[in-house]
Amino acid sequence: MNKYEFSREHQEEIYVSPREIDEAHKRAKKVLLNPILLEDFPNYRDWEEDQAYVDKLKEKFKRDAVGSSPEEVESAKLGEIFEAIIFEQIELSNWLGENANTIQPSDYDDIINKVDCIVEIEESPTSTSHLALAMDVTISGHFGDKFAHIKKSIDTGELTKIKYFATDAGNFKGEKSLIPSVVIAVDRPTLFSMIKAWTQKDQKALAEHPAQVKILEEIRIQLSAFAKYAESVGKPRLVEVYQHSLAIVEKIITEKEITEKQFKEAHGDDFLDAIRFNAVHLADRL
Repeated sequence: MNKYEFSREHQEEIYVSPREIDEAHKRAKKVLLNPILLEDFPNYRDWEEDQAYVDKLKEKFKRDAVGSSPEEVESAKLGEIFEAIIFEQIELSNWLGENANTIQPSDYDDIINKVDCIVEIEESPTSTSHLALAMDVTISGHFGDKFAHIKKSIDTGELTKIKYFATDAGNFKGEKSLIPSVVIAVDRPTLFSMIKAWTQKDQKALAEHPAQVKILEEIRIQLSAFAKYAESVGKPRLVEVYQHSLAIVEKIITEKEITEKQFKEAHGDDFLDAIRFNAVHLADRL
């Protein structure tokens, strides 16, 4: 069994205890502790207004969470854990190649523009490409609202906008637009396998974890489908953006030596298959 592969039979046997989930959730909170701050954009006349609006929404979320069922509470924790593992392992384990860095968006862009993680991929010393990854870790596997949001962004010709953006290198600070978004999710067995390795601090297992194959396949499927849909609705500029991003992802796949057989095997994941269905359905809506 080579890297990125594992037994589905073994995967289904993985159990993560409530204690392990709580432990992983505490760690996730620390990993996701440094979002871009709106106060660092004093040149934005409306940053204080945006901050007040975000604070109001966060208070509403807290009130709405009161009385949540144990299952809903666990799902919320798993969502943050998944986001933190992806955020960390893209850099530590090169899940999206050696030139990928992660940036935690502001709470404003997280809530308003539906961006959970910004991936910055350096193509050359003088060129940087940005992919905004919108992550969904719901157990239901229904992604209708996510794809409706992406469809609307293509129809309007805008794609994703990150209002408060700053590169890690500090060479850009401001608003970024025309950023392609993708939905990222894995099924519960895969997620539990990731959490088990994470709580055990098994970096080798995480570096070789097949979740990265599933994530790359989800990104590849969506960028291809969205390019097709953008072409069908007469948005040539967006087609160019999607195709450029897809070329970057294809290069990463080649460099990581991931085979089509491994991608095919990844399609046993219900969430990946649901994403593929939604993306293909969108692309075929001519």
